Amino acid sequence: MLDPKRIGIVIFSLLILLMPVSFLHAAFSQKRDEQLYRTKALLGIVEAVNATVKETFDTLEARDIPVPAKAQSFYHEGLLLAEGATKLVDKGNYSEASSRAVEALQMFREALRLTSGCLPTKPTEAQVIADRIIRLKTEINRTYEYARRLEDLADRALIVGLDLSDFETSIADARTHLERALKKLGELKVEEAAADLAAATSLLNESLRFQNTLANDVKVMKTERFLAEARKRLSIVKANITAVSETMPELEKNASLTALSRAEQSLESATGLMAKNMVDETIGELVKFAVNLDESLSYLEAAKAELDEKD
Repeated sequence: MLDPKRIGIVIFSLLILLMPVSFLHAAFSQKRDEQLYRTKALLGIVEAVNATVKETFDTLEARDIPVPAKAQSFYHEGLLLAEGATKLVDKGNYSEASSRAVEALQMFREALRLTSGCLPTKPTEAQVIADRIIRLKTEINRTYEYARRLEDLADRALIVGLDLSDFETSIADARTHLERALKKLGELKVEEAAADLAAATSLLNESLRFQNTLANDVKVMKTERFLAEARKRLSIVKANITAVSETMPELEKNASLTALSRAEQSLESATGLMAKNMVDETIGELVKFAVNLDESLSYLEAAKAELDEKD
């Protein structure tokens, strides 16, 4: 009498209910003006590193040291990518422009790497700064992504009514530091940019301590909500069986009541486990409850169908 497809649907529905809500916030969280600001700051960094590559090439030529052909190739590729990034900004395609600018930086960095062994002296201060700028930009990008993930977490908490105002303030402050870091990097104020990046990272790390607690809180709230719904469903099914028990065939009635009893036991067990904050174990009992309740309903519906045929 028990339909495996219906059991699958019940379990799937339960698991969906307990899963965190995801959003398209990641794709649309950045405003156009913020994207433009970040892209232009990145292009400023590209121009600064470009100047460093030129300076390195000029130093080699002044010492009659040939610039490696591969270094020249990487440099020219970087110039083309930088030019393409600028054109994309003019067209309003900031996301693609940023990608091209990062690729340009990578090309310039390769050019610098290939020329680093050509000079008998230590790398120039300009080369050291250029390398640090590229590394800092990579770290800033990673930290922006870190902030975005924490913002998604805060959004999920907001949906279920958790108060995370301090959490959100810390993320906003971290974003302010990241914007400053980008600006300072574009102005070649590397130490100041590094300080702002460190401040942003520290703020986000402080916020991270909320993550495990928050994830558990969301899970607990959803589980408690399902427990409440499960109690309502159990009462309804009990009432339906009582209403037709006198006319139900004995076989279907006993099978339905047996499955209902198992569902009731699972729900009682889930309630006890939840009181001990054993959330995962509670979910396991709720799955059993859903399967047994559906089995009880299937016998009830079969009995109703049989009675309808007789009528």
